[in-house]
Amino acid sequence: MTPATPAVCGIVLAAGAGTRFGGPKALARTPDGTPWIVRAVDALWAGGCDEVLVVLGAGAAEAAALIPPGARMVVADDWAEGASASLRAGIAAARQREADAVVILP
Repeated sequence: MTPATPAVCGIVLAAGAGTRFGGPKALARTPDGTPWIVRAVDALWAGGCDEVLVVLGAGAAEAAALIPPGARMVVADDWAEGASASLRAGIAAARQREADAVVILP
């Protein structure tokens, strides 16, 4: 009997306001216009994640449109409390999906 392949869930933490950056990083783009969220999700899929969750908070309404098809949005309502709030939201969502492991991309 072959053991089942573990379900690996990637989590992109993109909920912060980005006050030092000048705005929510969830809305940031590369010089060629590619959203950072797309780059992050693609990196997790290329790394072998079976599912990718994108945790949003500040700018969530605008950033939701940037999430690539196939990735899932999670909203951290308490995002203003800091990075730990988005981490909690992402891990809780991964638990609901019964992931065996998570890969976190801050």
